[in-house]
Amino acid sequence: MLCAALIYFFWKTQMHRLADEVLDCGDSLNVRRGRTQESIPLSAVSAVQVASSGGFHRITLRLRSSGRLGNRIEFLPQASLWSNLPAIKIVAQDLADRAGLLAVAPRAAD
Repeated sequence: MLCAALIYFFWKTQMHRLADEVLDCGDSLNVRRGRTQESIPLSAVSAVQVASSGGFHRITLRLRSSGRLGNRIEFLPQASLWSNLPAIKIVAQDLADRAGLLAVAPRAAD
């Protein structure tokens, strides 16, 4: 039962899709997931979304073309923002503004 509960939790929260590290370098983002690392220019971002699921707030970046990490990058913001959804939306809007997008797209809970 415990194993089934853990599998359900990880499937529901999609923790395996999250980037391990995202560093903001001004005009690009350095993203690392496992041993794979990629520098993604903000001009390659086509959409920025904020999603809340299972008490976790995450930011999703959709890319114009697929790279080594795929066409979607998901990450949790820094720990000090985890419970502050308005602050996370401000971070996402800043990324969208610098990427030249009009607004952050809302995303329904998974």
